[in-house]
Amino acid sequence: MKTISQAGEPIRVFVADANAMACHLMARVLQQSCQPIKVVGSATESVEILKGLDANPSDVAIISADLRDGPITGFRVVREARATCPHTRFIVLVDSPERALVVEGFRAGADGVFSRDEPFEDTLADKKGGRVGAVGGGRPYQPRHCPSAQSG
Repeated sequence: MKTISQAGEPIRVFVADANAMACHLMARVLQQSCQPIKVVGSATESVEILKGLDANPSDVAIISADLRDGPITGFRVVREARATCPHTRFIVLVDSPERALVVEGFRAGADGVFSRDEPFEDTLADKKGGRVGAVGGGRPYQPRHCPSAQSG
């Protein structure tokens, strides 16, 4: 059984985007953040992502909605990966915070939906208490575009 990182260990992150350069840049930004983050793998296509997540236990997977093998294929990947990686938190990366994309991300099983229009530092946060921790200011992790976040 693949487990999540323990307190004090780096957050293990798997990144997936439409091209290798985008994956590399995302990994670089994550590793330069003030959070203890270790990028354990990356991929650009659906099959590679599923194999990569299986081979590299991850606490968080940031998967773009649009991948090399087609637009919005990231949603399908999240649905499939959710079954095989139950301890992984999934964040879907969308190009814009359009309501339809955000809703589809959550329907796919994402724990959060993040728009490229927002500051990247908000994507991950301190894992000490709640595993995928907090977004800015120590608040409990709550995606910005989560319907429950807007109602409360």
